Amino acid sequence: MKSFKRSLGLTLVAGVALLVANLSTPVCAAGQQQNAPAQPTSTPPAKNATGKNQKQGKAAKADANKSLECDSRMPVHQFVVDASGAVNDSGRTFEGPLCVKVFYNPIQSYVSLASTTTTTNGPDLNKVVTGATAQGGGFKAPSPTNIFEDFGLLQKRAEGAQGRLQATRTSFGTALKQQETAIAKISLLRRTTKLRSSSQVIEEVRNGYKDLKEDLQTATTGLGAYYPTDEPGRNSEQPLLFELQEIADRLSRLPIIYSGDGAKTNQPISRCGSELRLKRDSRTEFEFDPQKSDSRSIFWADWSSRCKADYDQLKADLDRSIQDAKNYTAASDNTKNLKGKAAIVQYWDSLFSDMGLRTSMSMKEIDQQDISGSFNASTAVKCGILFNQNSNTAVNIVAADLGPTLEGKDPEIKAQGAFVTVSCGTPFSISAGIAFSTISQQEFAIIKSSGGAGNPSINTFGVVNDASITPLPMVMANVRLWDSTNHKYAFHGSFGVGGNLQNQASGGSSADFLPAGTVSFWRTMYVSFGPEIGTKSQLAGNFKVGDVVPSDITTIQGQVKRSRTVGFGFAITFTKP
Repeated sequence: MKSFKRSLGLTLVAGVALLVANLSTPVCAAGQQQNAPAQPTSTPPAKNATGKNQKQGKAAKADANKSLECDSRMPVHQFVVDASGAVNDSGRTFEGPLCVKVFYNPIQSYVSLASTTTTTNGPDLNKVVTGATAQGGGFKAPSPTNIFEDFGLLQKRAEGAQGRLQATRTSFGTALKQQETAIAKISLLRRTTKLRSSSQVIEEVRNGYKDLKEDLQTATTGLGAYYPTDEPGRNSEQPLLFELQEIADRLSRLPIIYSGDGAKTNQPISRCGSELRLKRDSRTEFEFDPQKSDSRSIFWADWSSRCKADYDQLKADLDRSIQDAKNYTAASDNTKNLKGKAAIVQYWDSLFSDMGLRTSMSMKEIDQQDISGSFNASTAVKCGILFNQNSNTAVNIVAADLGPTLEGKDPEIKAQGAFVTVSCGTPFSISAGIAFSTISQQEFAIIKSSGGAGNPSINTFGVVNDASITPLPMVMANVRLWDSTNHKYAFHGSFGVGGNLQNQASGGSSADFLPAGTVSFWRTMYVSFGPEIGTKSQLAGNFKVGDVVPSDITTIQGQVKRSRTVGFGFAITFTKP
């Protein structure tokens, strides 16, 4: 009996230790989601976003999703998002833990997975147990001393500003065409991959990017040549519009600056403005050319009598240039249109970069780049002990069609209901079936026996039924300690209660107990082994089998007693379907 108590104690301690260890495992993930690529927004990323910020964003996203990463030991079930954004093979239920993986085309849709967990109570165990410069650019001019030099300098500045305006128009047209070409090729790539199967689409996207790469690189880098006319230009040049307005303002004030009643000149005026030339050994500093300049200090009246037509022509040219320059300010429709298209291109360039495809890569590097991870969104639904409860995790998908982003619009969100349910069963279960006891069961009776030759028969105590293995109805309470990945089999700690139904000749009925280790198959059939705590029958009053029955004893009733003992028990039980 002492050895039995010792073995039973060790069995229960081991079972409790495994149960506590299992309680420390993570519970089912609830209300979580995982994003594969960067989520599309109505405002694509700015063109001056730094690589450092992008790396920090990726690192933060990785940390946020760390708890949802699929363990390599988890079973995986693959779903596919079709061209309409719907998920195939939806509506099914799987036993967890499970890695839910969704294959999609990242240049067609953005896909996000979200999960919602609900719980229900498990079985009732009580049934069993309880800045700008003035002149702009590099142009350094001398200060004028008379109207000839002043007008000549204004002509020179106007010529330079109009050249910048022509360059602005050209760079705008070139940049706009580059953006439109890239957008058109992105749209073509989306169309050609829309109906491709999951086995074809990855290579289709890779090969399509090879054709797109050069145009995408040109579009993302070419925008830097365009500067709005009200913003500083290359090398912090004075904004073009401001320079044109400054030249026009100076021109309009010439009649006031050089007004006066001085003596009229007797010499004819041969030129209206002095010309400039570069100083020797300089590329940016100018001086007035003495051979092509007029050094006389005359007044507006004399000068305008000869040069009014040139003055009016320059004023008209400046007025037209100012109006034209206003078409290329930062707030103009032209610039807004260009920036909008550039933002679209840069957004898609960022999307391709997230996939691992970059414009700086060679064709060989593109062929070698593994981009398959960007075509899958996954979420891990983990199971663990959540008290005595079952949990059902519904996994939802939100798909956003990226097509409208090519027109500068918001992605078209296609929210869908749950497409798969992952069930995490409680670790506790109740099963019922049959057990087999190796405790010998005997049925006693008063038996007439021969009294010998010439003697009458006598009554003796005897055994009419002696069973070495006894079947018992058994109910088992089980706690799952370990489960295989595919749920085909699991190990449990179990405790069972069985009814040992006997008549009075065997001492009457009693309850047998079976603490056991259990192996289950498909969460349905349970095979249990362990020490059985049961009863055995024997004659009372120190009588033994074969003893003569005293004359005052007429029935076996009251002459059989039962006592507890330990044997080996084996049970096969089943859960309710």
